[in-house]
Amino acid sequence: MAGGLRYVPILLARGGEREALREASRQTRSGMIPMLVAPPVPRDFKTKEPKNTVGKHLDNLLLGIADSWTGPAFVDLRHFRNERSGVGTHLLGAFVDDLAQFGLEPIPTTSLNQTELYNAAVAEVNHRHGLGVCLRLPPDEWPSVDNGARLTKLLALLRVAPGEVDLVLDLGTHVKADPGPLSDAFRSELLGLPFPTGWRSATIAGTAFPSSLSHVPAGLSPIDRTEWAAYRAVVASLPDRPLAFGDYAVANPDADADPPPRWASQKATLRYTSDGQWIIGRSIDLFRGRHGIGKGAVAMSPVAGLLYRSPHFAGREHCPADRWIAGVAEGRATGGNGKTWRRYGTLHHLTTVSEQLAGLFGS
Repeated sequence: MAGGLRYVPILLARGGEREALREASRQTRSGMIPMLVAPPVPRDFKTKEPKNTVGKHLDNLLLGIADSWTGPAFVDLRHFRNERSGVGTHLLGAFVDDLAQFGLEPIPTTSLNQTELYNAAVAEVNHRHGLGVCLRLPPDEWPSVDNGARLTKLLALLRVAPGEVDLVLDLGTHVKADPGPLSDAFRSELLGLPFPTGWRSATIAGTAFPSSLSHVPAGLSPIDRTEWAAYRAVVASLPDRPLAFGDYAVANPDADADPPPRWASQKATLRYTSDGQWIIGRSIDLFRGRHGIGKGAVAMSPVAGLLYRSPHFAGREHCPADRWIAGVAEGRATGGNGKTWRRYGTLHHLTTVSEQLAGLFGS
């Protein structure tokens, strides 16, 4: 299943990201297995109370995922560590079973620090569906920390062999500006892995995308995609080691875990992936301000125009996201809202990275 894996975008499975997956072309989907992270239940900003029950929240998410993706997907319920079903087992089991009923091939995702309840569900799900498991390990769980002792113990608990496991070494947001130390860290960890060639797949992941864009000025500003530069360096130094690339698309998971309230002031913002950078387009005028002050979707028009006329623009036929940008720049489409911007920023990113990986490996 994962033998041809090249790309693992780690996505908080909200509406904009799911719509991006639904619109991704067959060519973009080839070699890609998304990691779909179930977002936490939204809370009321004033009362701090959840807006829905966990069960209803996951039921709605299930339908949204089924409407946007088919085939293999890594499924991560990390924000629901101890949530039980009516029969006392973790909700992961029922969630994965239902995704399989909708035609997906859901691969449960866990880590060394997950709860016993959660990992029992991972083992049971794999026993039922036989799709294997994904281990998503942050730096403090990398095998080099304890010579692989905890990893070996978890494999025994899950009752899986390395050949049934997709291993993701995930730096998360611990990505610095210099790709050199980053690539060295990944390379060292890969070379010291237990069962070095025994894993079904291996992925290195992380993101340099900032947690806030409030410091980014109006206009177009570049931010280096350090994780992409580091990945290319690792692949060049280990040419005989199959290795997939993972990132967080156009998002920072820390920021997405704690979004601002809907009434907060907001500028129109485009996140546009280029060769080795993200190009951040920001408006001068507010899209939305306090007390209803703001220009709304019109605030995006000059931002789209700047990008459309810049050398970074990939062309209107590159993907549906670029057609939308061209339409907004030319006054033929509306500027949308935050969900629209995340949808098209993610779609353009998935398309661009898939093309970059095809170019890197000559196919």
